[in-house]
Amino acid sequence: MQHITYRLGVCMAMMLMANIQTSYAQNTEPPNFFPVENLSELTDGSFNVKQFEVKAETTRDHYVRFWLRPAKHADNQYTTFYVYLNNHYAGTITPDHGNWQEAYMDDSETLRLSKGSNTISIATLAPEMPDVESVKVAQNAAGSQFAADSYEDYLEEAVTGSTYDIPEEGISTFSSSPAGMAFYPRIPLNYSFYSTYSFTEGQQVYIFSDSQAEHCIDVMFYGTSPIGEPSLTSVANNTENTNPASETGSSTIGTPDKLGYYIKYASSEEMQGLNWQGISEKAANSSKQLASVIFTAPKTGIYLVRLRSKENGILSVANLNVNGMYFYENTPVFYACVSCEIPADGNRYATMTSCATPGTDDPILYIQGAGADRLVGVNDDGPSDKLTQYNLSNRDAYISQRYFVKTERISVSNYNSLNPVSECTILARVYDSEGASSNALQARSLENLTSGISNCTKTMVDVQSDVRLGSSLAISADAEVRSIAVYNLTGSRIGAVRCSGETVSVPLSSVNIAQKGVYLLHVETAGGTVERKILVR
Repeated sequence: MQHITYRLGVCMAMMLMANIQTSYAQNTEPPNFFPVENLSELTDGSFNVKQFEVKAETTRDHYVRFWLRPAKHADNQYTTFYVYLNNHYAGTITPDHGNWQEAYMDDSETLRLSKGSNTISIATLAPEMPDVESVKVAQNAAGSQFAADSYEDYLEEAVTGSTYDIPEEGISTFSSSPAGMAFYPRIPLNYSFYSTYSFTEGQQVYIFSDSQAEHCIDVMFYGTSPIGEPSLTSVANNTENTNPASETGSSTIGTPDKLGYYIKYASSEEMQGLNWQGISEKAANSSKQLASVIFTAPKTGIYLVRLRSKENGILSVANLNVNGMYFYENTPVFYACVSCEIPADGNRYATMTSCATPGTDDPILYIQGAGADRLVGVNDDGPSDKLTQYNLSNRDAYISQRYFVKTERISVSNYNSLNPVSECTILARVYDSEGASSNALQARSLENLTSGISNCTKTMVDVQSDVRLGSSLAISADAEVRSIAVYNLTGSRIGAVRCSGETVSVPLSSVNIAQKGVYLLHVETAGGTVERKILVR
């Protein structure tokens, strides 16, 4: 009887989701271009690759355009994108401005596709993952163009600032699920900055942002690489392409003979232990809000970076700087969350979205917890068997995991910047009996899985926030202070010193502070690390 009542509860919730889904307006794609599917992401440590698949009706030249977002590099140049067709180098895209935009290859608007299935691959130098959201292929130039009006209108709204109403409390549904299912209809599904980067173990990572609005940076370990066999082979020797922003220091690169190992995405359990967050604070004598995340990469792999508003329902813009090399200006940031506690009781619980416009919307689902509202679960596109089981769109998100920390909130954003405003429904705390036992869980101890969380626990640190040029900085903590690193507001590390003791005095000259202004301190203690901002007058 228990199983029957539980299944009825799930069915009732899914019927509600289906009714809401069918009430949304449906968009249909115009027939003058070929459907393109996002196939996979790859890396070889030097280059990161994103692949798309398209089926052509005939062998001929096709117009191809890309919807992408380049980063501005430290030399004021923008990301170079290297394009491959069916494993052969085809050309480059060199944008001359930032933000989301339509682009085509520098030397040609067309690619000669073969009849049948074709793979279009776009590569960037690591650590950048190619921010290519979509590719459009057509037999004529007009059919390959993107309609950018929706994004441009959304960006204009973000620059002005806007507020959306979000019902934070859900509707409880009848269920014998240990925690009880929760149902959240019509949650705004808006685009907010999201990107991924590949970092190596031991690499120092620092991420800075600024905005007129309060905001947060969320970072999470997302996947490992390389695994499998190389999947992209080049026949070109493209030694003339240059990228001064290469972290190797070399200004000349050659298209490698082999590119790409498939990325193995991290298990949900791994994600719970490797997460970081930066909450903005108002800069002294300024109207700007500044946020930062600084950490040493614990393992080689892919890391997710999300930039969002701090307050629920707020749409604004922010600037982001990754490692002083990759800059994103005036990018929309938004936050849509609902309150939801999923217990750490040993059971596996599923959370899923039901998007408003299947085939167009692309929800990203975030679970937040760890006692500090950090990310403890992320999914973009759910597994096909689960999406089919619950009658969801092929782009809906689905997370099923066992939690080691109590969650606090569930939030969503739209991966699709081309259609940046929509709605979705969230169904949470669905008991997953099929995944109750997991080999991965049995192979890891709880201590190992949550080590990242304990390492991120913030200790109490008191930093003198207003100091005079030429003086010393007083720092006290409830644990031994081991080191202090100083960064300027461009994200550049200008100095560092080792320390010993719970109370230390650091001359500004010892960390190369020679000018007045606002600086960020990264204080490492025996109890954890904290970031503090100081004003030097």
